[in-house]
Amino acid sequence: MDRMLEIKDFVVEHQKNPFGIDCAEPRFGWKLISEEKNVFQTAYQLKVYTEHSGSESVSRKRA
Repeated sequence: MDRMLEIKDFVVEHQKNPFGIDCAEPRFGWKLISEEKNVFQTAYQLKVYTEHSGSESVSRKRA
């Protein structure tokens, strides 16, 4: 059975459309939506790109 998992309401520093955030370690948030019961997140990975860094990226993971 395929589980349908959706990410909604992604925010950065509690803002839906952040622009010009002056924060060295910004906080990210999102909601997981699933039709299944007892579905929860065990890890994440974010890649953040800035307009000025080109192909440079920052990744974060947590298990």
